[in-house]
Amino acid sequence: MEPIPSLPVLAKREEVLEYTLKHFDLSPAAYPFDEQRIRKIEHRREQLEGQLFFDYMLDQAGIAQPAKVFPPKSVKVFKYLVEEILNSEWPSLDDYSQETVKSHVRVKRTCLIYYLLAWWGTERSGSYADDQRLSNQFAELTYAYFNLDNGNAVSVTHKIFQALSIATDGDPSELILRYARMAKPPLNSTDLVKTYLTALAKVNFVDAWAYQRGEDGEARDMLLASILKAILSPRPIRKALHILTALPLQHYEREFIHRWALEPPTSVSESALAHLHSLLTLRLTQEGDYTSAVQLNRQFHQYGEKLKSEKKRTPRVAHDPDASLEPGMIVSKKAEEWREILREAVALLPIEHRRVLESKINESDVSIGMFPGLQSTVPEPVPAENNNGMDMSWDSIVIVEP
Repeated sequence: MEPIPSLPVLAKREEVLEYTLKHFDLSPAAYPFDEQRIRKIEHRREQLEGQLFFDYMLDQAGIAQPAKVFPPKSVKVFKYLVEEILNSEWPSLDDYSQETVKSHVRVKRTCLIYYLLAWWGTERSGSYADDQRLSNQFAELTYAYFNLDNGNAVSVTHKIFQALSIATDGDPSELILRYARMAKPPLNSTDLVKTYLTALAKVNFVDAWAYQRGEDGEARDMLLASILKAILSPRPIRKALHILTALPLQHYEREFIHRWALEPPTSVSESALAHLHSLLTLRLTQEGDYTSAVQLNRQFHQYGEKLKSEKKRTPRVAHDPDASLEPGMIVSKKAEEWREILREAVALLPIEHRRVLESKINESDVSIGMFPGLQSTVPEPVPAENNNGMDMSWDSIVIVEP
């Protein structure tokens, strides 16, 4: 079949329509939209709450009332539909530059024609995609929409998630969640669950956190790890971290986050880890658990020293002022800052509280040397000869400065 020239090359709309229609076999024997097929498509539209994926695509193209032209009940209606697609202006792109709009409109029109050709078989649609140099990403996504409109949701969900995750004309996470709400595909594999939960964590952290509480064991660990990775890479999501600072955690969740923070995946930047370390230490300090805060901060310091010795460089975040530092320096620097903050915080505690804290730290594997200044903040007991007994006069009481 004669390849269709690039649409902008053709001077007249009639020529564009003529070349495009050459790709379709509109003979009665080959025309795919018979009465049975039409009833099936209309039934599928009802299952999808009144809107096929193709309806959504046509609506975005500015074609009003898609249900009146698809499925096309005659060849005449089909030709009208193709002409409307080729003349579509895509009003949703009005905010872009003229050159960008021209390029995007051409791709989107090609996708709509590709979808229609899929009803004639993959050979015709594939040939058209090659002629129009339609990238695999858009071809696969469009064909996935075709399968969904046919009720073949299970086989294409992975491809749709994959295509949406690299979309450039919208927030990939928002697009994945929108698709999941519309199609309600079964998330019957680990990869699908992780992709969905990653998108959910980036958009609505609270809902993602509630989702993982419905699982247990290894499945829950996988979900927790996916959420933490989602809010920390490629760069930290401040809103999610702010929520995590105050979110009530179950004991299981707290222990998992502490372990994960000390053995994170290599895809998480050291700068992001420093943010997480600060968050966890802050949580313990706010809870008044200074012993655990000191212990955890020491582990973070040791992790930083480990990165230094192994010289393993974690991913760097763009425009990060600490990006030039050697491996381990960012984490170690943050641990040093928190060690000083904790020392000052402990110094403000009542005397008896400080004694109890010193005792707990001495009993743990955290040495006083890792927490300088703590021992000096706890005064020695008052000698017996200066002790103020209850039988003494008020005039004899000696004021002891702490």
